[in-house]
Amino acid sequence: MEKFDLNGAVSRLLNPQETLDRRLFDENDCLKTEVREGLLAISDKVVKETIEGIYGLEVKDVCLTGSASNYLYREQSDIDMRIEIHNNGLKSIAKDTEHFDTFLAALMGGLHAKEYHFRFQGRLVDIKISSKEIDFVSLYSIKDNKWQIKPQKELLKTVSQDEMMAYYIKRRTEILSEFNAIKAKFKGVDLGNKLEDFYIEAVNRSIKGFPTLKDYLIFKLLNMEGILKPIGSESILAYNEALSLK
Repeated sequence: MEKFDLNGAVSRLLNPQETLDRRLFDENDCLKTEVREGLLAISDKVVKETIEGIYGLEVKDVCLTGSASNYLYREQSDIDMRIEIHNNGLKSIAKDTEHFDTFLAALMGGLHAKEYHFRFQGRLVDIKISSKEIDFVSLYSIKDNKWQIKPQKELLKTVSQDEMMAYYIKRRTEILSEFNAIKAKFKGVDLGNKLEDFYIEAVNRSIKGFPTLKDYLIFKLLNMEGILKPIGSESILAYNEALSLK
């Protein structure tokens, strides 16, 4: 396995593109008409296969998120989309809680099980459905065709290379230590629950009391090195093993 080049990865993150992705945005930084229509068509398909027909659930927004919505995109970057769902009448599921998001994630998991794969412009479209907005770096409403949070390239100049590398090493150590402690302490479904909660916390640290650019970049670096993927995979395996018939 190729060794992770932390220095190179940090350097790329702290040296953003000069413009937004011109495959998606025009010279005025507005989503191109054909792009917006194509992504909304994909969103409509996802909604039809997940929440459509469930009384009380409705789409509040469809947003472009991630590197495709800011200056951190690369040629091969996925197009990240989030469909924000609100519960306005489904009494069997609590409104705007983690339980509701777990329910929505299960619906999306069912869609993945059907082996749906969405692509646009030859690029993978990574879609999530959730009950709330979780972004603070950049967010473009495809539904309303406007910026909710316009990206600021200057923000990336406020963090130094050495500062980012030191912080990554610190957070990486903390995350792996807690990950191993959870594995040692819990088993079965309990392990799955704990690892799932831990994964969510690791991913969402930037919006759970730590709204900093550094934590946003930490998540991207953890993904690049492959630190987060085993946590998610092991939580799923723990569920499957504990719930399967012996």
